[in-house]
Amino acid sequence: MSSVVPLFRSQGFDAEAAQALIKAYDIACRSLHPTGQPPVVQEILARKIIDAAQRGERDPDRLAATALNSLGPFHREVTRRFGLVPNFFMSAPDAPEIVEKLWDFAKSAYLENPIPSLFKERLFVFLSRFCQVRYCIVRHCGFLVGYGHSSGDPEAEPQTIEQAIKLLKIPPPWRRQLDPVYQGLTSLRTPIDWPVPDSEAEDWVFAASAVIFVEPAKS
Repeated sequence: MSSVVPLFRSQGFDAEAAQALIKAYDIACRSLHPTGQPPVVQEILARKIIDAAQRGERDPDRLAATALNSLGPFHREVTRRFGLVPNFFMSAPDAPEIVEKLWDFAKSAYLENPIPSLFKERLFVFLSRFCQVRYCIVRHCGFLVGYGHSSGDPEAEPQTIEQAIKLLKIPPPWRRQLDPVYQGLTSLRTPIDWPVPDSEAEDWVFAASAVIFVEPAKS
């Protein structure tokens, strides 16, 4: 919030108008997600509120509605699923067709994948540790602890910071003995439910998935 106050005041609004803009900005951000928005979305909302205020609008609710409508149907759909707009989907404003294709892929491979939401998000956090793009681990950790919806599922229970840190500290498979992992997996002769967090079966699946992810030729 503090970062946009100077922006509003630098546009020549008096104190009363600036307060209306600040309130509108707060309404807009919280309507997307109560814990806030990434900087690129914050700037878009702030700029649209300023544009509307410069045309004479002062009602905070109408200013907020104008800013939110400016996101367009694509970003409204992203917000509906995640509870916010991740930076990833704001990364190519001059080529929206590319981002929308990436969104279609994310829906099929991630959001609509039938794996349970919490297991899926924990798996993404674990595998993101071994991804060169550091944004991935930051964003998926955010989802896991409640900054957005895990796997796009508003019903998924957020995990605690302590649970996320414990997951991040699990040794990677190439720094441990893998025979127990392989033996554990081969011991599963009949279908089982998806493993619960911190269970032995979850550890086996995560370790094997990391091997496939990092060294597919050896998987």
